[in-house]
Amino acid sequence: MKKIFVFAAAALMICGCQNGTKKADLTNAPKAEQPAEGKKGAIAYVELDSFATQYQFCVDQQKELEQKQASYEQQLKSKENELNNLSNTIQQNLQNGKYKSEQEYTAAMQNGQKKAQAYEQLQQRYSNELAEATSNYQTELKKRIDTFLKDYNKDGRFAMILTNSEATLTLLYADSTLDITKEIIDGLNKEYKK
Repeated sequence: MKKIFVFAAAALMICGCQNGTKKADLTNAPKAEQPAEGKKGAIAYVELDSFATQYQFCVDQQKELEQKQASYEQQLKSKENELNNLSNTIQQNLQNGKYKSEQEYTAAMQNGQKKAQAYEQLQQRYSNELAEATSNYQTELKKRIDTFLKDYNKDGRFAMILTNSEATLTLLYADSTLDITKEIIDGLNKEYKK
């Protein structure tokens, strides 16, 4: 068994060494497909990060989301303060002997727990609403960009329009002459103002 393993390993090493000495012959390698005659085929890209500050739809939607979030946070802070006050009141009443029976204390604690549950449910509801509003904004943004780009590229001058952003780094290098971000944002802003 050892002899077979040694023989197989030696055979693999010999094959590997012989392959390593050959130079790659690329003369018969398949060439990249060229665009058909008359087809434009240019590639361009847009910087998505610019949309957040320069496309008015994004600016408006982000402002709306921030206002909604601030409102929710303010309401939750108010409810949280109410819960803290109730908890402190229950604790003080217990220490001062204001509960005449254990049932009275239990009822106060159950009331506090119900309010705490309601607070958690409200917190979850607000979180879900913000997530849904954000998702709706992103869906609408994508729809607006897609619709605009179809019209913008109806002459077929671009075979592909890529995106780039600091968060995703999909383009490692791109010639800045291929950047059509300003044109796209200007066009989207014109349509948004209509």
